[in-house]
Amino acid sequence: MADGDLRDQYLAFGAACAREGGVTYQAICQFIADDPELLAMTATARPEQRRPNLLLAAVHFLLLEGAEHPLALFYDTVRAEGAVPAGEVGPAFQDFCLAHREQILELMATRRTQTNEVRRCTVLLPALCEIARRNQGVELALIDLGTSAGLNMLFDRFGYRYQERDGTGFRLAGDARARVQLECFVPHEVTALPDLTLPNVSERVGLDLDPIDANDEDQSRWLLACLWPDQLPRFERLRAALETWRATPDPPRISRGDMVDDLAGVAATLPGRGPLIVFHSWAVAYLPEPRQRALAAVVRQLNASRPTHHLFAEEPREVPGLPVPESPRGPTAATALVHIDPSGEVERWADAHPHGNWIRWYCSSGLAGH
Repeated sequence: MADGDLRDQYLAFGAACAREGGVTYQAICQFIADDPELLAMTATARPEQRRPNLLLAAVHFLLLEGAEHPLALFYDTVRAEGAVPAGEVGPAFQDFCLAHREQILELMATRRTQTNEVRRCTVLLPALCEIARRNQGVELALIDLGTSAGLNMLFDRFGYRYQERDGTGFRLAGDARARVQLECFVPHEVTALPDLTLPNVSERVGLDLDPIDANDEDQSRWLLACLWPDQLPRFERLRAALETWRATPDPPRISRGDMVDDLAGVAATLPGRGPLIVFHSWAVAYLPEPRQRALAAVVRQLNASRPTHHLFAEEPREVPGLPVPESPRGPTAATALVHIDPSGEVERWADAHPHGNWIRWYCSSGLAGH
């Protein structure tokens, strides 16, 4: 990848961070975009990992591990008493990278960008509830592709609050006493969401090329490092989800493997003949388009063994190999929640924030109140 392409990636990522209040990474990305040496460090990563997230996570990881450097003053997740303004963070970031160059390059060569944004469960839950309704409440089986630490498979151990933006209406679901409480805004009446009774998911397994062991401190630290340093609520939510996993007596199984080549084999290990849901969120973007098409074909083929629902929340521009209907609201940068039923019918059930902060629900067949 040419430096110009990497430069554009950093500028785009910085702008995306700024829209979500990530001023620290916005400033760092703007600095990196004009620094040939830092762009060259990014270019050492494996082709599919040449994204801003990897270098940023490697630096964050070392700071969380205890590396002492003035850069730590800019990171809320590291500096307990509050970070200093991000204005001068660029030179400090550059100096840190040069001082820890070998450690950073080693991390970039051996780690992958890993996110396990549990707030995306606010998008997963209503979709699972709708699938359960269509299958009359029978037991479901779930495979989570690109599962990372598998935390989203614990969706039924979290609490949920779906709140209308004007504050007048809300819906609660899940466990109100859970350590992880997820809030999601809806731009319409909350009654447009399906019934949110927790679905009966009897079997669940995650599949990831390089899964995170939530019981391992080093691996958990890497997962935390992939978050932005000035988004403390996300950071604390992930910590709480990791603790929930560790406290779960019989957590879901996680398999190491390729989401295309190994999916059929993993599906064959799930007992029963009831409906299977293959789910992924912001994971298939890391596959080239031919592999995305191959994944869609593998999921279709699973219907020969049991009825299979393909459910995904992905950014349409990142998944040209998957069928993504246009949003009812026209062109949008929102994440698309798409459902492909066992017959092959493709529906866009919702638009959503990439981290699950809000959801606009379109699927009308299971309305809970209109």
